[in-house]
Amino acid sequence: MLAVTLHPVAAQAVESHPVAPDGTVTFDGHGYGHGRGLSQWGAYGAATRGLTTAQILGFYYPGTSLTGQPNTDIVVRLSTSWPGELRVDQASGLALRSQSGTVRLPTTSSAGQRILSWRLVSVSGGMRLQYVDAGQATWRNHSVVAGTYADFTSSAGAVRLVRPDYTRREYRGALGVRRGSDGVLTTVNVVRMESYLRAVVPAEMPASWPAAALGAQSVAARTYASHQRYTSSGPIDTCDTTACQVYAGRATYSLSGSLVTNHEHASSDAAIARTANQVVITGGAFSYAFTQFGASNGGWSVAGSQPYLVSRHDPYDGVVPSNAHDWTTTVRASTIQAAYPRIGTFRRLTVLGRDGRGEWGGRVTSVRVEGSSSSVVVTADQLRFALGLRSTWWTTAGQQQPVGGMVTDVTGDGYADVWARRTVTGTLYFFRGRPDGTFEPARAVGSGWDMHDTLISPGDVTGDGIPDIYARERGTGQLWLYPMNRSGEATSRRVVGTGWDTIDMLVPAGDVTRDGRPDLYGRVAEDGTLRLYPGSAGGGFSSRRQVGTGWHPVDAVVGVGDISRDGIPDLVARRGGHLYRYTVRSDGTLAPAVAFNSGWAGFDTVVGGRDSAGAFLLVRDPTTSNGRLLRYPISASGLVSAPRVVGSSGWNIHAAVL
Repeated sequence: MLAVTLHPVAAQAVESHPVAPDGTVTFDGHGYGHGRGLSQWGAYGAATRGLTTAQILGFYYPGTSLTGQPNTDIVVRLSTSWPGELRVDQASGLALRSQSGTVRLPTTSSAGQRILSWRLVSVSGGMRLQYVDAGQATWRNHSVVAGTYADFTSSAGAVRLVRPDYTRREYRGALGVRRGSDGVLTTVNVVRMESYLRAVVPAEMPASWPAAALGAQSVAARTYASHQRYTSSGPIDTCDTTACQVYAGRATYSLSGSLVTNHEHASSDAAIARTANQVVITGGAFSYAFTQFGASNGGWSVAGSQPYLVSRHDPYDGVVPSNAHDWTTTVRASTIQAAYPRIGTFRRLTVLGRDGRGEWGGRVTSVRVEGSSSSVVVTADQLRFALGLRSTWWTTAGQQQPVGGMVTDVTGDGYADVWARRTVTGTLYFFRGRPDGTFEPARAVGSGWDMHDTLISPGDVTGDGIPDIYARERGTGQLWLYPMNRSGEATSRRVVGTGWDTIDMLVPAGDVTRDGRPDLYGRVAEDGTLRLYPGSAGGGFSSRRQVGTGWHPVDAVVGVGDISRDGIPDLVARRGGHLYRYTVRSDGTLAPAVAFNSGWAGFDTVVGGRDSAGAFLLVRDPTTSNGRLLRYPISASGLVSAPRVVGSSGWNIHAAVL
């Protein structure tokens, strides 16, 4: 049994993200937005996989159903009007409806001049209606409108809003005002729901996307607006910004009347028509679902306030590559200091918590911003908005949680060698091991390896005595086998499996089944089950089988060879900052975990290995900004010994070490 011990260096480790020497922090992240409900990029991916609109909605809002509703008005607060007043252009059949009734408005003034525009301003007890004509540049009074509302309508079914920059925005339905108890006028658009959606859907999702995705967006947007309307206690139902749903009306025109932008599109119109009046409900009449949606959940949704807004793996977000699913941004230290001035000179970010769901341990929940003068603890959302990050699911460049294989001897000299993929360029480098555990200078052995999101070294797959590489292709889920030579170079490649995008952690354990071929463990992203994939001839795999459940809290698993000396390779896993050993049984299942070390939460790279000197763990030191590499020997009795520096610097530029 492995002894329980604590090494003081590891115990001090935290998930630290220091400022780079150039005074910046580069973030690598997943997802764009809050991550709740429908992922728009996920809907795109699901549509390309053949899911229908109803199936997409069923995936993102489980336990709900679809029903119909009448096409009635919704009242939208507009943010682009003149403050405290409403101005509209003259139009054919322009009329004003209010509590006093509907009045047709004249087209010429009392002076016989053509009326150009109308406006409503607040006065005691109501509103004053004014106009400006072609013969003068001043507003003239027309009448007083009593009550708390007034709406302009036209015979064409649309009215043009005059905006502060004098461009025009045309809206279907009516343009009006709602007068508050303080006398302030708020500009609104009163429009039929289906007409409203014609401007919302293409603003929220590109009209060029697949029909099934556009249909799902149409239903989600209709339901979201219906939910807001039903739960509203005032005269206004929703707004036109990202705080509600983006809504720009029918079209934008220049001052001269030329069309600038048409905000509606035939493809999204067709999707709205196909799903006409359909909404998502949770039960009986008016039980509208709170159909939140966002650009991308990064591959893992976030639980919301309702039971159908669940946290789960999303196999569709990422099917279509995008800078919403995977993103990188660089923030200067001065920006962080400006956001948190009392910290002084910015030094590092220390992650205090993650939600445990997905790569790197999932989304960040809280962060300590550390500086020369003091520190401040903030929520991940607070930091996100302060720095302009796309989501709370991030790490920093060079700090990814790469999944490596069991580092072994490639060159045949008895010393462990290492491959590493450069973060920025995707180039694969080979590091030949030395007798003292350090490495010779890197040698480039291949380019374009950033097409893969996972690289692992399972050992010798092809039977030539040289360790090979498995690589999962980003976006497609195809698993490629790269046979390698003694120089660390790939001699060829071939696809050995598909559908591997449902696995969020691949673990090469060695020859578990003792048939002379290396095997893999894989964690299913959706439910956290652990599967064994026995290797077969040709580099593929025979029938998989489930060997464990509840593996979501585990954020790193590596093979270190046969520590238990029973002839079967064992695993080392990290959970909650603790290291656990799992003895592998003859059938591939795992004996109960045995804790044997703690204080490992901060290490962003943990790779298992074995060479002529025995088993070890390679880790990247989180307390340094230059990526120092440490080797922790593991003795036959299970003790983790004091580390040795085997790479003094430069290992922070690699996104994968194997």
